[in-house]
Amino acid sequence: MTEDKRDGFQRWAEYMQFKSLAEACFRFELPITIISTSVMFGFSALVILSKRLVLTTVILSTFLWAVCFLLAKLGFIGQREKYLKQFGKAAYRVAALRFLLPYAAFWWSAASMPLWVPGERILSIIPFSILGAFMLAVLLFLTLKIQAVFGMDRLSFAYSYFPQEARLVKSQIFEFLRHPVYAGWIYFGIGFFLIRGTFTSLASLTVNIIAISLLAGQEEKDITKYFKDDYVAYKKLVPRFIPKRPVAFLKFLFK
Repeated sequence: MTEDKRDGFQRWAEYMQFKSLAEACFRFELPITIISTSVMFGFSALVILSKRLVLTTVILSTFLWAVCFLLAKLGFIGQREKYLKQFGKAAYRVAALRFLLPYAAFWWSAASMPLWVPGERILSIIPFSILGAFMLAVLLFLTLKIQAVFGMDRLSFAYSYFPQEARLVKSQIFEFLRHPVYAGWIYFGIGFFLIRGTFTSLASLTVNIIAISLLAGQEEKDITKYFKDDYVAYKKLVPRFIPKRPVAFLKFLFK
């Protein structure tokens, strides 16, 4: 673990009041794994039992994203002032365990659905699987960059509760993408779709892209209120998810 990653994890662990990595895994990561695995198996069974695989996939994928939005908007963000007044410094820990934990499980289930949803393959396995593997490789290196830039504390929305403690983030990555984290989740879904190559996988990927685009659009509305013309100018120069200079972007990722 690099120093930046270690520092980001340490700050997050302090907000969560975890005493060790083992406690963080047991109290946070393990429940996420159990919930997401249960959702995947249960929803896979529903798709298999359905006579309309694609329609069922769209409905279930939409449901997962709706739950994510409700947990984030009404739960984690919606309860912020109440929790800060009631729990003080422990407010983030309480909100994270009640809302972010299930949010992460449902988010992972929705984002990975192009891989695990059942269906009959429609794409040739060799060329498209190779392309899918390449997309996942891009995602891996993008994830490493994202972790180095943002840190666990920022990726886990700690500064939504304590904005006064946030650090200014500056990175070359923002010269290529306005939303590198969301872009990573889209690449993730595309890679899984190319590997699975089914209509159901394509349907879930489509819902994922729509949901992530809506989320990014809402964030940009909020950002524009604060930065106004500067952010409008930035939006004209830098795309949301797909870099204008793909070769330079790949060089940046792989260096």
